[in-house]
Amino acid sequence: CSAWRKLVSSEDDRSLIQATGLDFRSFRFLLHRFAPIYEKYSFYSEDGRIKEAKTDTGRPRSLNAEAALGLILMWTRTRGVNSSLSLIFGVTLPRVNLWRCFALRVLLSVLKREPSAKIKAPTAEDCESYVRAIRNQYAIIGEKRVALALDGLKIPVCKLGCNVRQSAFYNGWTSGHYISNVFVFAPDGRIVAMVVNAPGAMHDSTFMDMGGLYDKMEQRASSFDIWMVVDSAFQCINRPFFIKSAQDHELARNIDVGEYALFFQATSVFQMAEWGMRGFQASFPRIKDRIRFEERGERALMMQLLPRLYNFRCNMVGINQIRNFFMPSLGQSAINLVN
Repeated sequence: CSAWRKLVSSEDDRSLIQATGLDFRSFRFLLHRFAPIYEKYSFYSEDGRIKEAKTDTGRPRSLNAEAALGLILMWTRTRGVNSSLSLIFGVTLPRVNLWRCFALRVLLSVLKREPSAKIKAPTAEDCESYVRAIRNQYAIIGEKRVALALDGLKIPVCKLGCNVRQSAFYNGWTSGHYISNVFVFAPDGRIVAMVVNAPGAMHDSTFMDMGGLYDKMEQRASSFDIWMVVDSAFQCINRPFFIKSAQDHELARNIDVGEYALFFQATSVFQMAEWGMRGFQASFPRIKDRIRFEERGERALMMQLLPRLYNFRCNMVGINQIRNFFMPSLGQSAINLVN
């Protein structure tokens, strides 16, 4: 009699997308891979570690695989305390928190194996399709063979009691505590590379260098002869494959007409990264809450899960502004799926 059961039995794609971000086709596709792992393992053990479950003894679980998958998906789509989820799924709040932690690990394990959710660098064929997509929209910068755009995202975290550790997460520019992340977006809407969960005091360019993302992008740029658009936060010295968007158009007017047009279109292409960041944050309102500081790995697991879930939704559901603009031939919509 739970609200979740009512939603699942409705077979209404629009309602399920609003609640979980997935339609019924993609939800069942994911459930088919989620259920075997969820039913095989259990977190009930003396040391708290996940182990193989005993299927011949004990009471049935309060949440089956379908409900557990719905729980973790709805958790990413909500904010605040989880009391509302206990009402939706008909279980107590302690049960919600326990099954959420377990379902998060199971879902991450599934998405790491799922090709449509993987964070993987583009192939030569992918890069050629990206170059063509951008060239079709912006001919001048398209001649530079621009294929990707990247930007940083700061996610707020709670303050710490220890001043020494707190200073690592404090960003003086915005006067807040954050974790820093960098995502690389492609014209098909996917995240193709990332560095996540770095202390907020680090500059985007610094932890991108420490995380090896500069080297990875340079290897792709030299191998496939492509360029990438960034903003002023990233280091372009000795990295000729980066094109900075024109932050100051008045300053850009001092250069010749050809270069001005190039920088102007670079700003338009960089909108791809802005759309990607907007889509990522809108898909997962949970990251807009201040994340509780802890050192048990929960935050790292969440930041590994969400980008993969974003890619899975982009490929399976297809509601993505970047894809609709640059590669409309790949686009789908919930309306078409229903009809």
